[in-house]
Amino acid sequence: MRAPDNVTFSVPAGEVHGLVGENGAGKFTFRAVASGALVPDSGRVAIIGEQTLADTEPARRLGLAIVRQEPALIPGLTVAENLCPGVPAGQRPS
Repeated sequence: MRAPDNVTFSVPAGEVHGLVGENGAGKFTFRAVASGALVPDSGRVAIIGEQTLADTEPARRLGLAIVRQEPALIPGLTVAENLCPGVPAGQRPS
């Protein structure tokens, strides 16, 4: 069995979702494919109709933010500031 396999995932604009699961369940791979950092074996990833394929910039520009599983990404910043380090200022939540 491959992880992730046969995934459909939709998120309405403005919502925030967390992805949890056991080790080896495919969370890291799913995140990499969704962000454009990894090319899927089959299927496609589209954000607002635009495909993200082997390039993380379109996904970031279209509002996909990946927050890694770390207690403090950048010490000294608030939780809110740590959620948006790579998000352009105009796209950050206020």
